[in-house]
Amino acid sequence: MLWVTEKMQQSVTMKYALVTLAIFPTLAYSADLVGVANTSEGSTPIEAISAQSKPIETKSVETKSIETKSITNKPVIEQIVPREQAKIQPQSHSQEKSQPLSQTQSQSESQGSVTVNTAREELLKALPSGVQLVFLSELSVIYSASNMQKQWVDKVAQQQFQQQLAEIALAGINPQFGQWAKLLSEPQVTDLARDAILSDALLGYLNFVNGVDANGTRWLYQADTYKISAPTAVSIRQWQQAVHSDDIAAFVHTLAPQNPQYAKMHTALKSLVKDSELEKSWPQIQATKRSLRAGDISENIPVLREILIRSGVLDANAKAADVTKTDAAKTDTTNNTDAVNTEAKAEVKTEVKTDANTPVATTSESTVPTVVATDATNPAAATEVVVLPEWIYSDNLAEAVERFQQLYGLEADGVIGSNTREALNMAPSLRAAVLALNIQRLRLLPATLDHGIFVNIPDYSLAYYVDGELILESKVIVGSVKRKTPLMNSDLNNVVVNPPWNVPVKLIREDLVPKAKMDANYLKKQGYTVYSGWGKDAEVVDPGSIDWSEGENYRLQQAPGRGNALGRFKFNMPNNDAIYLHDTSNHGLFNRTMRALSSGCIRINKAAQLANMLLNESGWSNSKIEETLKRGNTSYAPIRKKIPVQLYYMTSWVGADGNPKFRSDIYGYDNSARKGIKELPQVEKLLH
Repeated sequence: MLWVTEKMQQSVTMKYALVTLAIFPTLAYSADLVGVANTSEGSTPIEAISAQSKPIETKSVETKSIETKSITNKPVIEQIVPREQAKIQPQSHSQEKSQPLSQTQSQSESQGSVTVNTAREELLKALPSGVQLVFLSELSVIYSASNMQKQWVDKVAQQQFQQQLAEIALAGINPQFGQWAKLLSEPQVTDLARDAILSDALLGYLNFVNGVDANGTRWLYQADTYKISAPTAVSIRQWQQAVHSDDIAAFVHTLAPQNPQYAKMHTALKSLVKDSELEKSWPQIQATKRSLRAGDISENIPVLREILIRSGVLDANAKAADVTKTDAAKTDTTNNTDAVNTEAKAEVKTEVKTDANTPVATTSESTVPTVVATDATNPAAATEVVVLPEWIYSDNLAEAVERFQQLYGLEADGVIGSNTREALNMAPSLRAAVLALNIQRLRLLPATLDHGIFVNIPDYSLAYYVDGELILESKVIVGSVKRKTPLMNSDLNNVVVNPPWNVPVKLIREDLVPKAKMDANYLKKQGYTVYSGWGKDAEVVDPGSIDWSEGENYRLQQAPGRGNALGRFKFNMPNNDAIYLHDTSNHGLFNRTMRALSSGCIRINKAAQLANMLLNESGWSNSKIEETLKRGNTSYAPIRKKIPVQLYYMTSWVGADGNPKFRSDIYGYDNSARKGIKELPQVEKLLH
């Protein structure tokens, strides 16, 4: 039995030794370290800190920047200097003097006098009952090497990290972030327990931050794809370097998204989270068969008014001016079981009836108004009903709805259809979670949009920047829900003037073949040429002679021209999804608010303006462009300077007016945010 116990202890010690070697590769290990389990707890200590380490110059948070995102390009930190040996500036009021956490350990003890096993036991002893550290092995080594000193003596750094942790917890990327946030929001978690949980959470967060560049299109757009795991040893050494040189606040700062939008979104998130605290229940507008327009009558209007007030687009005092103060009226259902006709435009006449049913003028607020609603579409079928004045969709409310629609990128017409109703029903808690998720998506964008073409898919917008200046904005049409536009980064390759369209196989099969089966002349009418295959030696085939049910190995090409689906210009960029930007022959579609209509490629409303800019930069004169368009021949213009193209997906950000903007989640990529809502209680405590 004793032999079995010793073997188990040896196995555990070997695990810690391997972790230590990974984190601190320059340490000189002796045979006594590996065999520590065969001796007493006070046997040979781990020499975790090199006595030859040179003091590290400490820089202030404002002047020192520690890069972490491209961590593999940074020099490996080979030495860890204990706090006592580092050259330390006077500590600020936000820091407390570093003290060993073990009460049995005197300050005069030599460095590295705490073994890994002892550190492990101290950590486990400090934790609340039932709480476990995810990275106990790594933290046992770290706390042993630091002689059980606190890693989070800088209160500013601690607060910064807790706020970043709250943001990622609310984003719903992985529930473990929420567990860490919950523990840190509990006031009874203090001292070593709190320090260890902060360190545990940091290790999980470091792995996310360092891996998001390569994996963000999956982690941030597909729910439950990020798995918690330990960061690289290089990441841990960078953290420890910052700790021992008193630059932990600067280090934590580099872990946040490095985009100017971050500070604005962080501030907006605090406000939304605060609103969520007051959210007992968010009112919901019920679906109607027809859209609501100014002048309509609906029982949804009181709910609408409350949502608009709570959303900040309608003054609460406007209610008194918008609605006559009356006592509640009882609905007259003698001839009609429906209280209100919500399906048609209403002509409204307000009158008060006496007991003798004689109309009199309305002079008192204590009287109960009766509204006679006449169905304008069928006057003969009109039925008198009794309704409350606050059921009328007034012009004042319609103007507030228009302001709300602008925040959500909807057509500001005051009409409440399904898209507007969906946005109105979105509670502050969900808005906060969506905003938190989009904070993480900032990591996939450049720090500044200085140069390149950027397309925000759910905003249906394109922006072209040159040397930091926005020189073109345009509406775009993106892929439908069934044929999503992929997220990608590429570089513009060339501009094609008068492009032919080689129809993708999927579109031939799903779109054109069914039409060709119904009309043998359809392809000819639309200007398509059918080839026997995709090779260079493919021959032209008469589409009327094809039995489409027998095979789909034909290539279809639409000739250049105004009727061509690609329009007059195509903008190529190398990628594996055959995605490109292009003009279109149907510009009327840009009048729609929801423009997820294409087969994946990006249609540009201002394609001609963009083409002219790019062609001019490539040496084409305006007269050459016009002449080429007139001739109709296909011409290619290579791009001389590198022009990055990024297709990204942001459903929330902060506008120039300081208000958070939201867009419809057309592809269902915000699902993880709905899971993050449950973290709101602890998130609120850590954010404020």
